[in-house]
Amino acid sequence: METMTAVLPAPRLQNTTDIRGCLADSSHLLLAGRRKEAADCVWSAFEASVRLSLTELGEQTDDPIRISDSPEGLSSQAVAYGVIDPEDRETLLRFLSQRDTLNGQSKAIDTETLRQIEYITERTLDEMKQQQDHTRRSTAKDNIMTITSNQFISFATGLTGTNVLTATGKPFAVAIKGGNIYVTPQSTKLEQRRFTTNNIQSALSLYSQSGTLRPTDYSTKIAHSSYFVGILKLYLAQAQQASVPNQQ
Repeated sequence: METMTAVLPAPRLQNTTDIRGCLADSSHLLLAGRRKEAADCVWSAFEASVRLSLTELGEQTDDPIRISDSPEGLSSQAVAYGVIDPEDRETLLRFLSQRDTLNGQSKAIDTETLRQIEYITERTLDEMKQQQDHTRRSTAKDNIMTITSNQFISFATGLTGTNVLTATGKPFAVAIKGGNIYVTPQSTKLEQRRFTTNNIQSALSLYSQSGTLRPTDYSTKIAHSSYFVGILKLYLAQAQQASVPNQQ
């Protein structure tokens, strides 16, 4: 009688959505009593989740990881790089041992082992998402520029005589008097609204901490915050344009 190897089929699962879909399929197969197919699906999902995690880890460290092609080797790498816990490897090896001796008999794989690998895979995906979210937040924070009130007022001085739009798209005029910024809505033309240096600095400090461009976030820092955000957006757009080299 021919003995099956532990090398399991691995469909092309390109992303976490594909992997979670495969896990859902495995649960349905298991409920239908089709353990052999469920086992193949569970392993494919686990293998894909580990490969994604190891690939992202290599990209983060600029040191690509040569991922093992064998199930046992992949399990060892997952433990070595902290993708799964050492205790998880025992579950994986038990599964592979059962799968290796399955020989076409689905009863060889116990339901509890399959469920444990589903859980390990789900946890791997969740931890990968948490790391991605953390990386995005860190990158976004690194890209937030620090703006002084003097820089902001100097920029606003260059806007005098032009129509500027609030964050909600309403036009207004800008004027500088005594180191303060005055904005005049085009709809009223006579109702000037003042931003003092202290108001501006307080709002800019909030921006440097959060990077937010929502007027409501600044309502406790500066009055008529929609006008402030309108000027801030123009400042950021000019700064970004200045940082991009001219394309020949």
